[in-house]
Amino acid sequence: MAGAAPDPTVCAPSDRALIEQAAGLSLSDADPKLLDFVVEKSKAAGSQAFKAKKYAEAVRHYSQAIAGRESDATLYSNRSAAYLRQGLYEQALWDAEKSASLSPDWAKAHYRLGCARRALCQLEGALASFRRSLELEPASSESSAQAEELRAVLDGQLAARSAQTAMERRSLALKLREARREDVKEGMLRQIKQSMVAPDWELEDLDWRPTYLPSMCSRPLDAAKELRDPKTAALAAYLSALADLAAPKAAL
Repeated sequence: MAGAAPDPTVCAPSDRALIEQAAGLSLSDADPKLLDFVVEKSKAAGSQAFKAKKYAEAVRHYSQAIAGRESDATLYSNRSAAYLRQGLYEQALWDAEKSASLSPDWAKAHYRLGCARRALCQLEGALASFRRSLELEPASSESSAQAEELRAVLDGQLAARSAQTAMERRSLALKLREARREDVKEGMLRQIKQSMVAPDWELEDLDWRPTYLPSMCSRPLDAAKELRDPKTAALAAYLSALADLAAPKAAL
Protein backbone atom coordinates (compact mmCIF):
# COMPACT_ATOMS: atom_id res chain seq x y z
CA MET A 1 0.00 0.00 0.00
CA ALA A 2 1.46 3.35 -0.98
CA GLY A 3 2.38 5.69 1.85
CA ALA A 4 0.90 9.14 2.43
CA ALA A 5 2.10 11.92 0.18
CA PRO A 6 4.86 14.04 1.71
CA ASP A 7 3.81 17.35 3.28
CA PRO A 8 5.45 20.11 1.20
CA THR A 9 4.93 22.71 3.94
CA VAL A 10 7.35 21.22 6.48
CA CYS A 11 10.75 19.60 6.60
CA ALA A 12 10.66 15.90 5.77
CA PRO A 13 11.18 13.68 8.85
CA SER A 14 14.29 12.11 7.33
CA ASP A 15 15.80 15.54 6.66
CA ARG A 16 14.90 16.70 10.16
CA ALA A 17 16.66 13.68 11.63
CA LEU A 18 19.83 14.45 9.67
CA ILE A 19 19.77 18.09 10.78
CA GLU A 20 19.27 17.17 14.41
CA GLN A 21 22.06 14.60 14.17
CA ALA A 22 24.43 17.16 12.68
CA ALA A 23 23.48 19.79 15.27
CA GLY A 24 23.70 17.35 18.14
CA LEU A 25 20.27 18.27 19.53
CA SER A 26 16.61 17.39 19.11
CA LEU A 27 13.61 19.70 19.27
CA SER A 28 11.82 17.13 21.37
CA ASP A 29 14.52 17.55 24.02
CA ALA A 30 14.52 21.38 23.92
CA ASP A 31 13.11 23.48 26.76
CA PRO A 32 9.48 24.24 25.71
CA LYS A 33 9.67 27.81 27.00
CA LEU A 34 12.90 28.46 25.15
CA LEU A 35 11.44 26.92 21.98
CA ASP A 36 8.34 29.13 22.24
CA PHE A 37 10.57 32.17 22.70
CA VAL A 38 12.54 31.36 19.52
CA VAL A 39 9.34 30.70 17.56
CA GLU A 40 7.79 34.02 18.60
CA LYS A 41 10.99 35.89 17.77
CA SER A 42 11.12 34.28 14.32
CA LYS A 43 7.45 35.08 13.75
CA ALA A 44 7.97 38.72 14.71
CA ALA A 45 11.02 38.95 12.45
CA GLY A 46 8.98 37.51 9.59
CA SER A 47 6.20 40.05 10.10
CA GLN A 48 8.72 42.89 10.20
CA ALA A 49 10.34 41.70 6.96
CA PHE A 50 6.91 41.38 5.32
CA LYS A 51 6.01 44.97 6.21
CA ALA A 52 9.34 46.05 4.71
CA LYS A 53 8.39 44.14 1.53
CA LYS A 54 11.32 41.78 2.02
CA TYR A 55 9.23 38.76 1.20
CA ALA A 56 11.99 36.18 0.74
CA GLU A 57 13.38 37.12 4.15
CA ALA A 58 9.87 36.89 5.61
CA VAL A 59 9.50 33.37 4.22
CA ARG A 60 12.79 32.36 5.82
CA HIS A 61 11.77 33.65 9.27
CA TYR A 62 8.30 32.12 9.09
CA SER A 63 9.85 28.81 8.04
CA GLN A 64 12.09 28.90 11.12
CA ALA A 65 9.04 29.51 13.29
CA ILE A 66 7.14 26.67 11.62
CA ALA A 67 10.05 24.29 12.24
CA GLY A 68 9.55 24.88 15.96
CA ARG A 69 5.75 24.87 15.91
CA GLU A 70 4.32 22.88 13.02
CA SER A 71 0.74 23.04 14.32
CA ASP A 72 0.39 26.85 14.26
CA ALA A 73 -2.12 27.85 11.54
CA THR A 74 -1.17 31.54 11.71
CA LEU A 75 2.42 30.80 10.67
CA TYR A 76 1.31 29.01 7.51
CA SER A 77 -1.15 31.80 6.77
CA ASN A 78 1.58 34.42 7.09
CA ARG A 79 4.03 32.47 4.98
CA SER A 80 1.32 31.93 2.36
CA ALA A 81 0.92 35.70 2.07
CA ALA A 82 4.69 36.12 1.65
CA TYR A 83 4.83 33.44 -1.04
CA LEU A 84 1.92 35.09 -2.81
CA ARG A 85 3.72 38.44 -2.92
CA GLN A 86 6.72 36.68 -4.49
CA GLY A 87 4.57 35.13 -7.18
CA LEU A 88 5.12 31.63 -5.79
CA TYR A 89 1.45 30.73 -6.09
CA GLU A 90 1.70 26.96 -5.67
CA GLN A 91 3.67 27.30 -2.43
CA ALA A 92 1.14 29.90 -1.28
CA LEU A 93 -1.64 27.40 -1.97
CA TRP A 94 0.08 24.63 0.00
CA ASP A 95 0.48 26.86 3.06
CA ALA A 96 -3.07 28.21 2.81
CA GLU A 97 -4.49 24.69 2.58
CA LYS A 98 -2.42 23.66 5.60
CA SER A 99 -3.60 26.69 7.57
CA ALA A 100 -7.26 25.97 6.76
CA SER A 101 -6.87 22.30 7.66
CA LEU A 102 -5.30 23.18 11.03
CA SER A 103 -7.90 25.84 11.79
CA PRO A 104 -11.03 25.19 9.69
CA ASP A 105 -13.10 27.78 11.56
CA TRP A 106 -10.62 30.62 11.09
CA ALA A 107 -11.83 33.12 8.49
CA LYS A 108 -8.33 34.40 7.64
CA ALA A 109 -7.16 30.92 6.64
CA HIS A 110 -9.97 30.63 4.09
CA TYR A 111 -9.27 34.14 2.85
CA ARG A 112 -5.62 33.18 2.23
CA LEU A 113 -6.80 30.03 0.47
CA GLY A 114 -9.09 32.09 -1.74
CA CYS A 115 -6.25 34.45 -2.69
CA ALA A 116 -3.94 31.57 -3.61
CA ARG A 117 -6.62 29.82 -5.65
CA ARG A 118 -7.45 33.00 -7.50
CA ALA A 119 -3.78 33.56 -8.33
CA LEU A 120 -3.76 30.05 -9.84
CA CYS A 121 -6.95 30.84 -11.82
CA GLN A 122 -8.98 28.37 -9.76
CA LEU A 123 -11.84 30.85 -9.75
CA GLU A 124 -14.68 28.57 -8.64
CA GLY A 125 -12.61 27.28 -5.73
CA ALA A 126 -11.48 30.79 -4.85
CA LEU A 127 -15.07 32.01 -4.70
CA ALA A 128 -15.99 29.09 -2.43
CA SER A 129 -13.11 29.99 -0.08
CA PHE A 130 -14.06 33.68 0.09
CA ARG A 131 -17.68 32.74 0.79
CA ARG A 132 -16.57 30.39 3.56
CA SER A 133 -14.49 33.22 5.03
CA LEU A 134 -17.57 35.46 4.96
CA GLU A 135 -19.64 32.80 6.71
CA LEU A 136 -17.10 32.77 9.53
CA GLU A 137 -16.57 36.54 9.57
CA PRO A 138 -19.50 38.36 7.89
CA ALA A 139 -17.97 41.78 8.57
CA SER A 140 -14.83 41.05 6.53
CA SER A 141 -14.68 43.72 3.83
CA GLU A 142 -11.74 41.98 2.13
CA SER A 143 -13.56 38.68 1.66
CA SER A 144 -16.75 40.48 0.64
CA ALA A 145 -14.97 42.54 -2.03
CA GLN A 146 -13.13 39.50 -3.39
CA ALA A 147 -16.30 37.40 -3.52
CA GLU A 148 -18.26 40.15 -5.28
CA GLU A 149 -15.51 40.73 -7.84
CA LEU A 150 -15.09 37.02 -8.56
CA ARG A 151 -18.85 36.53 -8.94
CA ALA A 152 -18.87 39.28 -11.58
CA VAL A 153 -15.92 37.69 -13.39
CA LEU A 154 -17.54 34.25 -13.41
CA ASP A 155 -20.88 35.67 -14.57
CA GLY A 156 -19.07 37.45 -17.40
CA GLN A 157 -17.30 34.24 -18.42
CA LEU A 158 -20.61 32.35 -18.38
CA ALA A 159 -22.26 35.00 -20.57
CA ALA A 160 -19.32 34.91 -22.99
CA ARG A 161 -19.48 31.11 -23.23
CA SER A 162 -23.24 31.26 -23.82
CA ALA A 163 -22.81 33.83 -26.58
CA GLN A 164 -20.06 31.76 -28.19
CA THR A 165 -22.22 28.64 -28.06
CA ALA A 166 -25.17 30.49 -29.60
CA MET A 167 -22.95 31.83 -32.39
CA GLU A 168 -21.56 28.36 -33.11
CA ARG A 169 -25.06 26.90 -33.22
CA ARG A 170 -26.24 29.63 -35.59
CA SER A 171 -23.24 29.05 -37.85
CA LEU A 172 -23.95 25.31 -37.88
CA ALA A 173 -27.63 25.91 -38.66
CA LEU A 174 -26.73 28.16 -41.58
CA LYS A 175 -24.32 25.57 -42.95
CA LEU A 176 -26.92 22.83 -42.64
CA ARG A 177 -29.51 25.03 -44.31
CA GLU A 178 -27.17 25.75 -47.22
CA ALA A 179 -26.35 22.07 -47.56
CA ARG A 180 -30.06 21.23 -47.53
CA ARG A 181 -30.70 23.89 -50.17
CA GLU A 182 -28.10 22.31 -52.47
CA ASP A 183 -29.37 18.78 -51.80
CA VAL A 184 -32.97 19.74 -52.56
CA LYS A 185 -31.94 21.65 -55.66
CA GLU A 186 -30.00 18.70 -57.03
CA GLY A 187 -32.79 16.30 -56.17
CA MET A 188 -35.46 18.42 -57.83
CA LEU A 189 -33.37 18.91 -60.93
CA ARG A 190 -32.93 15.15 -61.23
CA GLN A 191 -36.64 14.62 -60.75
CA ILE A 192 -37.59 17.22 -63.38
CA LYS A 193 -35.11 15.90 -65.93
CA GLN A 194 -36.33 12.36 -65.42
CA SER A 195 -39.92 13.48 -66.06
CA MET A 196 -39.07 15.21 -69.36
CA VAL A 197 -39.50 13.34 -72.65
CA ALA A 198 -36.55 14.98 -74.35
CA PRO A 199 -33.37 13.48 -72.85
CA ASP A 200 -31.24 16.57 -73.50
CA TRP A 201 -33.67 19.08 -71.92
CA GLU A 202 -32.13 21.43 -69.33
CA LEU A 203 -33.93 23.64 -66.81
CA GLU A 204 -31.92 26.57 -68.11
CA ASP A 205 -33.60 26.10 -71.55
CA LEU A 206 -36.42 28.32 -70.27
CA ASP A 207 -34.13 31.30 -70.93
CA TRP A 208 -34.04 30.34 -74.65
CA ARG A 209 -37.78 29.99 -75.15
CA PRO A 210 -39.01 33.59 -75.32
CA THR A 211 -42.52 32.51 -76.37
CA TYR A 212 -42.94 29.93 -73.64
CA LEU A 213 -43.73 32.11 -70.66
CA PRO A 214 -45.69 34.78 -72.64
CA SER A 215 -47.87 32.05 -74.12
CA MET A 216 -48.56 30.83 -70.61
CA CYS A 217 -49.69 34.31 -69.59
CA SER A 218 -51.92 34.82 -72.69
CA ARG A 219 -54.33 32.03 -71.83
CA PRO A 220 -56.01 31.08 -68.55
CA LEU A 221 -54.65 27.99 -66.84
CA ASP A 222 -56.57 25.29 -65.11
CA ALA A 223 -54.26 24.67 -62.11
CA ALA A 224 -55.69 21.27 -61.28
CA LYS A 225 -55.44 20.16 -64.89
CA GLU A 226 -51.93 21.52 -65.38
CA LEU A 227 -50.62 19.94 -62.19
CA ARG A 228 -51.78 16.54 -63.35
CA ASP A 229 -48.99 16.72 -65.89
CA PRO A 230 -45.87 15.16 -64.25
CA LYS A 231 -43.52 17.73 -65.76
CA THR A 232 -45.60 20.67 -64.54
CA ALA A 233 -46.06 19.12 -61.09
CA ALA A 234 -42.31 18.52 -60.74
CA LEU A 235 -41.52 22.11 -61.76
CA ALA A 236 -44.09 23.47 -59.30
CA ALA A 237 -42.64 21.35 -56.48
CA TYR A 238 -39.14 22.56 -57.30
CA LEU A 239 -40.17 26.22 -57.23
CA SER A 240 -42.06 25.67 -53.96
CA ALA A 241 -38.97 24.10 -52.40
CA LEU A 242 -36.82 27.03 -53.49
CA ALA A 243 -39.32 29.48 -52.02
CA ASP A 244 -39.33 27.59 -48.74
CA LEU A 245 -35.54 27.61 -48.53
CA ALA A 246 -35.34 31.30 -49.37
CA ALA A 247 -37.80 32.29 -46.63
CA PRO A 248 -36.20 33.44 -43.32
CA LYS A 249 -36.27 30.90 -40.53
CA ALA A 250 -37.42 32.04 -37.09
CA ALA A 251 -35.17 29.49 -35.41
CA LEU A 252 -31.98 31.04 -36.79
